[in-house]
Amino acid sequence: MACRNIKAHSHILFMKRTLCGAEYSILLKEAQSLVGGRLERAYELAPGKFRLVFGKKSLIIQIGKYFYISENPPPSPQNPSPYAMFLRKQLCNKFLRAFCQHNNDAIFFLDFSNNMRLVFETFPHGNLLLLENDKIIRPYTYDLSQKRHFRAGQIYEWSDGREGVNFSDEKSFLLAAQKVGDAKILSLLQKNSLNKQYASKILANAKIGEEEAAASISGEKLKRLLKCMGEAIENPHFFAYAEEPSIMPLEGKEGNKFSTLSQAIEHIDKGPNTQNELSQKEKKLLHRLDEQKKALKKTEAKIQTLEGACQWLEKNLARLETIIASINEGQKPKFEKGESADSKTLKISL
Repeated sequence: MACRNIKAHSHILFMKRTLCGAEYSILLKEAQSLVGGRLERAYELAPGKFRLVFGKKSLIIQIGKYFYISENPPPSPQNPSPYAMFLRKQLCNKFLRAFCQHNNDAIFFLDFSNNMRLVFETFPHGNLLLLENDKIIRPYTYDLSQKRHFRAGQIYEWSDGREGVNFSDEKSFLLAAQKVGDAKILSLLQKNSLNKQYASKILANAKIGEEEAAASISGEKLKRLLKCMGEAIENPHFFAYAEEPSIMPLEGKEGNKFSTLSQAIEHIDKGPNTQNELSQKEKKLLHRLDEQKKALKKTEAKIQTLEGACQWLEKNLARLETIIASINEGQKPKFEKGESADSKTLKISL
């Protein structure tokens, strides 16, 4: 099978950076809503970009970049790709038992009720593979680089995980600071699953200099740092800026706020043409509205005509009853000036 070049299709990616560990942790929590659901369909929306349908929710996977949960997914192609057909054959109507991350690395896997495991890698030059007992059944891409080759039947080699340090309280922070030696506090925060932008903002909120040595942070400074970190990670606020999502507001940038990180990523994922597409839809709706307004005016004109006729009938009802009574009695009706009649219809003009 020919090798797919995912990198060649990088124009479909609108985020300018990869996600950090803190963002992956949030997405993983959001993805737990899929566990227990049945896989209904699998689509390849674009080269290396998949949609897995679980009822009203879909998992969108961009190999080598990101994933998110969508309740308003992009349109799916009418003709499924060969790999999408393969996934349907192996996994459709199977229940999702677990959605996990491997050793804090950018490797995630979905365990299904038929004991198969779908692995996707979100680091650069990542892959998508279906495994059974850690043996590769079929990879999406066979040759990613000179060092990474995948063949059916070979054992998938799991990584040892990201080298990092984790801390959430004073004791674990002191252990982490000892581990990094003379490293700056900014570097330590980045090793604790934060990107530089988040780490800088947390330090600014805690009133700690980025160049301060991690080992020198203690006492009130450390308490402020842990408090600001907790507020940022445990109570995030989700934004979508021009080319990147964020779990906190970024000063000097205009963005849209969302309820989940998935929604923020989806907003960016739909690309810079989203607003143009929406405006086209709005134009169609406005055109339909104009047509309906024209039809309404015609209907109102007819109603006015009928109302005039009703008013005339009400005004001349007694005279009409007199004329009709004369006709019923076989008498020739007597018309007053301005009235006339023929043999078939009675015409009265006043």
